[in-house]
Amino acid sequence: MPIVIRPPNTKWFLSKMADLDLDFRGFAAKVGIEYTALYRMIHGERKFHAADAAKIAKIFGVSTEEVVKNFGDLRRGEPESERRAAARALPVVGMVDDKGGVARKGVTGVRKVARPANVKPDTVALRYAGEGLMSGWLFYYLPTQGIDPKALGKLCVIEAASETFLGQLVGENKIAGHYCTTRLNSARLESAAVKSAAPVLWISP
Repeated sequence: MPIVIRPPNTKWFLSKMADLDLDFRGFAAKVGIEYTALYRMIHGERKFHAADAAKIAKIFGVSTEEVVKNFGDLRRGEPESERRAAARALPVVGMVDDKGGVARKGVTGVRKVARPANVKPDTVALRYAGEGLMSGWLFYYLPTQGIDPKALGKLCVIEAASETFLGQLVGENKIAGHYCTTRLNSARLESAAVKSAAPVLWISP
């Protein structure tokens, strides 16, 4: 935790956000950081970075100096803990659309996210890019070759012959290597040639 010498002017930030009709999620998406990180910065629980201040200044239409002034004065209290947190960060490797399709290119938002407890360091995340309550949610999974024995009946990242999608393996088809699947939007495919299926280990709003 940083040591607060002069607290941020939280009301100033909230007023500027209100002028632009932005909530924390929308504002964080424009800045390019996790909304929880932005919330903590504005409330004096996390030190801001110069690059973030410059982006916020551009969004608000003010000078970087004004943003820095309203961020207050925070001094780092536990740099070692922050280094440990950075070491635990996991990559966001793709985006999920509202039908469950996974795109590996064009990842938006923060590219590194916190690793949940009890997941392995090789775990990666997908970010939901669709609209609605799930917008921005993260789906964590451990990439695997082949079909994980625990995948059947669970939400998985499924690599089929022609695409990768988020869905469920309902059951094995009569054709070897083919499975009945349902996508994230509940669309059902009776026979899909599945190369690999990795269970989703953690979901973070």
